[in-house]
Amino acid sequence: LRVLRSTKLAILMENKPSNFAIAVLSTRDELYQGFKTLIHQTWAEDFRRNGVSVIFYEGDPSIDQLTFDEETQTLSCPIKDGFDHTYGRSLMMFKWLFGRKDIDFVFRPNLSALIDAENFYGHLEQEGYGPQVFTGPPGQVAHWYQILVHKGYKPIAKLIKNLGPKINFVSGAGFFLGRDVFEFVKDFRPEHPVGDDVGLGLGAKKFLTPFPRQLNFVRVMPS
Repeated sequence: LRVLRSTKLAILMENKPSNFAIAVLSTRDELYQGFKTLIHQTWAEDFRRNGVSVIFYEGDPSIDQLTFDEETQTLSCPIKDGFDHTYGRSLMMFKWLFGRKDIDFVFRPNLSALIDAENFYGHLEQEGYGPQVFTGPPGQVAHWYQILVHKGYKPIAKLIKNLGPKINFVSGAGFFLGRDVFEFVKDFRPEHPVGDDVGLGLGAKKFLTPFPRQLNFVRVMPS
């Protein structure tokens, strides 16, 4: 069955676009290594077999430059590995990947993503993404909520979660970002630490176009 499925995918993906890469937001935390193993053994294999780069990226403050491990396909970034540093970590990853001239855009899921390669390519064919894409499932959060959570006032933040000005963004569960959008946002730094999805929503809001419908190519595993 595995061989038949692989053959079917190879036929379906023939002459499909390859001007993109997939970069999975990862972590060095041992608790999540099972997710990496599962991705390596399932959907990442479907894409790699057809010449698409699928990498993981994580933080490692003990190093002073980007380091790529060919065996694990993991990019280690010289920055802390926690949530507050996902924006900086993602900027490093995008800069590294867009250093390749053959990549016009990147799909950025997280470790809990299960991707259906056949439906993913169907989506790309329908949408025709390029260097100016910035899209994904829509999200919205109050600006004050983000600030209070960062400062450790989560109970208070929950009380005012829906009050005040809102930040529109695309969900970190899986979004597309193009080369031109990265060039626009690469020097932007949020006033307060936020997730990369919210940070990019703030910095590149003029490009932001959320999906108008439910995704049919990605499911989220419980974590």
